Amino acid sequence: MSKRRGYKRTGGAFRDRRTFVIVTEGAVTEVDYFTRLAAQQRRVMVKVLPPTDRTSSAPVHALRRAVEFVTKGQLEPDDQLWIVLDTDRWGDKQLMEVRRACDDKGWGLTISNPCFELWLYLHYEDLPENFSGGSQNMKAALKEVCQANNGYQVDDALNNLPKAIERAIALDSRTDLLLPPRNVTQVYRLARAIQNFME
Repeated sequence: MSKRRGYKRTGGAFRDRRTFVIVTEGAVTEVDYFTRLAAQQRRVMVKVLPPTDRTSSAPVHALRRAVEFVTKGQLEPDDQLWIVLDTDRWGDKQLMEVRRACDDKGWGLTISNPCFELWLYLHYEDLPENFSGGSQNMKAALKEVCQANNGYQVDDALNNLPKAIERAIALDSRTDLLLPPRNVTQVYRLARAIQNFME
């Protein structure tokens, strides 16, 4: 995140701990992943704001949850707010609305095309060069690679976090684009931001 708007520093002692408020489209997988990512770290706390039901998972609803959280004054000046989205069910119009809002407010945004499971897959293997298909194919590929690695366990996957970041960066060759092309996940940006405060 390059800008920090909308937060007034009130003074006081430097905080050695940072909170990452993460607004997710998914209610289970992303919550579990980011909670476990921060659980072993003294200097990082994660607060995940998932959708409350199936009808509130759209990007505009994620944006609304973020705005409501900040409006209630629950974001400290040194905390970071990120929104984590997929492209699999949403058109560019909704995603661009969230993109513009995050840019304006200085919030982080990561989008996975087609879905968050691409990010999880990269903890295990490089994505095949000619991989095609939408979120269902990606989820099936993740299931297959997890079965070859004794099933999906988030702590085991997190042991490969540096490799996942490396693989995701390699796929994200068009960082000038406002929305990621097919088979690109930007979750590595959030993972690296959290890592900056990890011991």
